[in-house]
Amino acid sequence: MVLKPIHHLIRGFRVQRTAYSDYPEYHWDVGFTFWHKASVYGVAGTNFVTPDIKTMYWSHPHHEAAFIDSIETEILPILRSVGTIQALLSFSHPMEPRWRWRLELPVNQMCLQAALGDFAAVARASAEMRAKGPLQLPWWGEETYGDMMEGLLPFCEAGDRAGVAALLHHWEDNFIATHGLQALHEKTPFPVEHRSE
Repeated sequence: MVLKPIHHLIRGFRVQRTAYSDYPEYHWDVGFTFWHKASVYGVAGTNFVTPDIKTMYWSHPHHEAAFIDSIETEILPILRSVGTIQALLSFSHPMEPRWRWRLELPVNQMCLQAALGDFAAVARASAEMRAKGPLQLPWWGEETYGDMMEGLLPFCEAGDRAGVAALLHHWEDNFIATHGLQALHEKTPFPVEHRSE
């Protein structure tokens, strides 16, 4: 399930099967949509359970009610609190150590900071990426390195806000189309399009 409308961030929750047929896994996620290879499961999020662990079992007579109550009272307030790119970067949660490293990956920092118009932060993230090289990037590699270092970075180094915005919109359009989210997405400007030097 995904919250709508989508304005640069994808926020939602999911139910997954586990090795135990009577016991699901619940997870909430927050991520960004303006890089075409970004994960639909986001860069922040964690598992959650119902207050009474017994109600986690599909076979429990109050399973559905407990799940809905957890979503309404615990998960939706968390997801709604992360409504902007800046809110994602400053988001704090007791389980944050589980995902903070993903948020801090240079590839994610380059996208997020470029969207905010913080080109100095983009330069720092790109220096870290350059030091690691394309083969040391977790999960991605040469194509990702090219997207960031040859696609995004030159616009940031030139202070070309319109170029940054156009590229991020293009990547976002691809992400939205790839995941079939067109009905939930509302195209809006990035902060970089409003920020002045």
